[in-house]
Amino acid sequence: MSKQDTPRHAMWRQLIAEHEQSGLSQKQFCDQRGIADSTMSTYRAKFKKENIKVESPLPSVTPIELKPTVTKSPAKKEALIITLPNDFSCEIKPDTDLIYLKRLLGVLLSC
Repeated sequence: MSKQDTPRHAMWRQLIAEHEQSGLSQKQFCDQRGIADSTMSTYRAKFKKENIKVESPLPSVTPIELKPTVTKSPAKKEALIITLPNDFSCEIKPDTDLIYLKRLLGVLLSC
């Protein structure tokens, strides 16, 4: 196993790819996950120096069309139900943490 194939390196490549897709500053991203900003900088520089490509962990997403609905009373917050082609369904509560939801969708899309 080469140094670049260690589980630790795989974890940091994953974190760097997630950061690049997050839209957050590196400091914000690291603070949210409880990791040291300096450690991420060290691995980012190491991968760049060794010319190791950091690949996106998420597959491409197919755009969908959303159609607004008209209601006479204020809409109440309801759960979102996602059903996959294999009939697996997942109910997302309105107060679900967005970071958790992003990771969950990444996992579901990779299946």
